[in-house]
Amino acid sequence: MFCFLPKTILHGRPNECKAFKTYNIFYIFRNNPSFSFSLKSISTIANQQSFTVSYLIINCGLSPESAISASKYVNFKTPNKSDSVIALLKNHGFSKTQIATLIKRRPCVLASDVEKTLLPKITFLNSKGISSSDLAKCLSKCPSLLIHSLENRIIPSFNFLCDLLQSNNDILGVLNLFPRMLLYDFDSYILPNSNVLRQNGVPELNIVKGFRRVPKTFFYTPIQFKELVVKVKQMGFSPERFTFILAVTVLGSMSKSTWETKFDVYK
Repeated sequence: MFCFLPKTILHGRPNECKAFKTYNIFYIFRNNPSFSFSLKSISTIANQQSFTVSYLIINCGLSPESAISASKYVNFKTPNKSDSVIALLKNHGFSKTQIATLIKRRPCVLASDVEKTLLPKITFLNSKGISSSDLAKCLSKCPSLLIHSLENRIIPSFNFLCDLLQSNNDILGVLNLFPRMLLYDFDSYILPNSNVLRQNGVPELNIVKGFRRVPKTFFYTPIQFKELVVKVKQMGFSPERFTFILAVTVLGSMSKSTWETKFDVYK
């Protein structure tokens, strides 16, 4: 790289050229402190990442591949905070597999404040009748619940569920099926989508039953949901029967091109 001068100028043999290159590298680093600083920074970052990867493998149960991937989203110099997070999860019934799954999906949880961020959410959900084992299942499926606002998102959504279902067993049932629902603004999804069903003749009893059985169906955007309902109605399903909502669910699980093809065949 540095040996770029013609031999006629260097008057040189290969060993002289090598010496010239070595001297130039030494000169550049000696006279440019920023180069030395950059090397130190790179070394420090590499060491921190190496520590993080090792920690994720040994303490969190991640595979080497998953640990390397997760280390892109979380990095720490000491294990103090992450140790507290893992201790909290273990104390609330999380198995090693559930901890590994949670951290793999949301590694940034390890950087959360236990007292201010994590514990209040766990305490709230436990207070609503969700056992530690059931909560561990929900949170390992959707660890994003641990990093979203308790006051602005989780509590309002949970209160909506209480008003709608009025049964802890039913609430737990829908959360097991789709725990991510607590991150949604229910007024922007469930209310308009339920109104679309009512306007198309679906009985109230079937709407509630549908939410218990296939809650994820109610969280399409209102525009998508209305389009699905119209298509199902065009296919001849009776809105008065529960199969109408099941048909909306099946149609919603397909890509638009797929269900348009199936609709043409059905016609």
